[in-house]
Amino acid sequence: MNCTCGRLMGIIPIIAEKMVDNVALCEVCHCTEIEKIQHNNNKVCSEMLRKLGVPKQCIGATMRKEFCAFQGAPSVLSGELGLFLLGESGVGKTYQMIAWMRHHIYAGRKVAYVDFSDFLCELRADARKYTNIRSLYDYADVVFIDDFDSSNPYVFEFVYNFINHLYKEQKLMFLTAEALPVQDRLAMRIGASTIQVELIKG
Repeated sequence: MNCTCGRLMGIIPIIAEKMVDNVALCEVCHCTEIEKIQHNNNKVCSEMLRKLGVPKQCIGATMRKEFCAFQGAPSVLSGELGLFLLGESGVGKTYQMIAWMRHHIYAGRKVAYVDFSDFLCELRADARKYTNIRSLYDYADVVFIDDFDSSNPYVFEFVYNFINHLYKEQKLMFLTAEALPVQDRLAMRIGASTIQVELIKG
């Protein structure tokens, strides 16, 4: 669609807490309006991330060109596949994952954030509540799992069941961890639904 000035108009998302609408605007003729929309989008998105429990230092995370510099990135950008970010502590895995979270919010997808250490603590406190805990994320199109760890044999079946449930429900998964899981059946589920990218301190 062309503007009255003859330029091609761009599609600008307008983010609300429960939906995303799109409007066609010209970046020259409507630059002030676009700036206001972008400012409000950032404010609404940041508040959504805060309510989801994202670490405060990562709420402002935004996509950068280097975050997409890996083979298969178009499949992740389009929402066809998820992403597994690997690397030692301090390389920026969580920050980058939250930037992807913001990307999916702007795309109109429902997102959920899982602090995996909290998830495991709740299981250890009362494993009988597992089904209720798992159901908390059923609303989401994309589930972001921070500090994933499957090394504890006492809770492995719960961990596998959780990932397998997301896989069967065709939820997109984004995970951060220091290493890939060593258990074959879990690795197969994650490998089939994500692209694995290792981050290195530089």
